[in-house]
Amino acid sequence: ARAIRARAPDVTIDFVGDFRERWCGRLAGGRRHLQLGWEDGHPFRRTIRTLGRGAAVVVIPKDAPSYYGAQDAAVEAMTPDATSGPVTALAPTRPLPGDRPLRIGMHPFASQACRQWPFERWQRLAQLLLDAGHRLVAFGAAAEREELRRIFGEPHERLTLSTESLPRFCAQVGTLDLMIGLDSFSVHVAHRGGVRTVLINGANNSAVVAPPGALVFAKSGGCP
Repeated sequence: ARAIRARAPDVTIDFVGDFRERWCGRLAGGRRHLQLGWEDGHPFRRTIRTLGRGAAVVVIPKDAPSYYGAQDAAVEAMTPDATSGPVTALAPTRPLPGDRPLRIGMHPFASQACRQWPFERWQRLAQLLLDAGHRLVAFGAAAEREELRRIFGEPHERLTLSTESLPRFCAQVGTLDLMIGLDSFSVHVAHRGGVRTVLINGANNSAVVAPPGALVFAKSGGCP
């Protein structure tokens, strides 16, 4: 916030509606702060702390659960005079190729245990996909490389273990035909790049977090 404040912003923008984002906006020193709000009863309110409503430029109704849709509504409300047409968070999704094996990404990690899927199921899924002739790229952080090796085995011609930098991760995701992941960063990066996604969802409400068009397998993990 200090580095942003030194640049004297005219406005700060909050796409979450949590009090922590409002506080960061205040620390950044913007003369105006734009934020979205959530109607009472909206499922996303269960994951944030509002602590006062503030002045929202748009309030997302409780019957519109998607966080992606909320971003569209916020951008349109914040740019009412835009002349380039509606701004959308929806990326054009590339079709799956029908003339070759798929290049499939798999990201088996999440920050909360209740979002995770048992590693033995990842192992079984990976083997089924390899047996079908597809190529796999298993992603993780540098510190997770040995865990990836325990889950997926040693890399070979059709299996890559990738634990590279964030820019390299984003570049590699852009080359995929399909990303399979949990409610975590990977599926959202894939969606933004037009890559088809499969979301294995545990604790969170999949109607809120799933990328548009994702194939969702959901079951509550009872996250506290």
